Amino acid sequence: MNYKNWRVDGNPESDLLMHDKGSSRFLVQADVSTCFPSIYTHSIPWALVGKEEAKKTVHDDTWYNRIDQTCSDMRNGETHGLLIGPHASNLISEIILTVVDKNLYDKGYRYARNIDDYDCYVASYDEAQLFLRDLEEALREFDLPLNHKKTKVIELPVGIEKNWKHQLSDLPRIGESGLVEYPHVNTFIDMALKLATETGDFAIINYSIKKLKGSRISANGKKLAAKRFMHMAVLYPYLLHLMEEYVFTPYEVASSDIQKLSNTIYRDAVKVNDYESLCYSIYFAIRYDFTLEVFESDYIEAQNYIIKSRDCFLLMMTWLYFMKQNKWKRDASQVKPLNRVAMELKNSDMDRYWLFCYEALTLGSLPGEWRKMKHADISFIKQEIVKGVPKSDNTKSN
Repeated sequence: MNYKNWRVDGNPESDLLMHDKGSSRFLVQADVSTCFPSIYTHSIPWALVGKEEAKKTVHDDTWYNRIDQTCSDMRNGETHGLLIGPHASNLISEIILTVVDKNLYDKGYRYARNIDDYDCYVASYDEAQLFLRDLEEALREFDLPLNHKKTKVIELPVGIEKNWKHQLSDLPRIGESGLVEYPHVNTFIDMALKLATETGDFAIINYSIKKLKGSRISANGKKLAAKRFMHMAVLYPYLLHLMEEYVFTPYEVASSDIQKLSNTIYRDAVKVNDYESLCYSIYFAIRYDFTLEVFESDYIEAQNYIIKSRDCFLLMMTWLYFMKQNKWKRDASQVKPLNRVAMELKNSDMDRYWLFCYEALTLGSLPGEWRKMKHADISFIKQEIVKGVPKSDNTKSN
């Protein structure tokens, strides 16, 4: 790739419109179906040294087999799927996908790939179908499936940028005051929602939230944006991770309003066992120092539900919540049941629940290397979250 810096080198897609084989008349869009969860760890050696060599040395203690084994160990011995989030997963996926790239490049295809999204420019519809066939065949070599639902063949010319970005690029309008006023904020959000609904691409909502944060908005405009985006987060929980950075902080949302949002999220999430949304509602309560309605009305029932969930993050967030509510006292009645669960899981399934067990248990209750880490005051929780916790409770224990 000759596009090392997009600020200087520009966009490769504009060059792909004209190439050695002539001009492009069709754009093929395709992607790998659930890429990271679909990666077969044994296929990593296939990509590194070739399938034939990898199969001959499958039981040998080689460097490439150790990578395979480590990826499997991170998922409790499962051979399908990489962890989503760590940069190492991106690097490992590239090991496989660059081999796919080489296969397709040698067949004469020129395209842009963003992680697992392919944009290939071809001269004819028949060539587009041929590319899809060859892409599917190349991916199948590594047991990766093509996502047929997202496959498109688009006749050119079309805008290189997605059309909805063009429609939103000049919005929101700036008023005579030099600020984005209430009506313009409303129009911008309405347009984003309309485009998201029409296209089915709800990444547009993410884009609108981030774009509006960078604008100079009037006081009333900020209040409106905060209320509308928080309402969207209730309807579309995948937006919750944006709330703190892009809504609460820039629009100076009152703690009482975040509390109302969290209570609503909690009530809705319990109905469908959405543990991730539950974690966010509890996290907001810890972060912004308020109580959750459900824990005030009947904490025993709520706690029993969470314990039965056996969700590591939900258990940890609940433990943190009660620890903070009780000023970090481990002997509080709300905390004791969670400590008992941590002890039980430490003995039965530490590999899966290590984060909860490590944070909840005292130094004396932890085995081996975990004890050494605790003794060194290592924590995996941001310090602003556990602000005020005594060292004797959070890490060391007599």
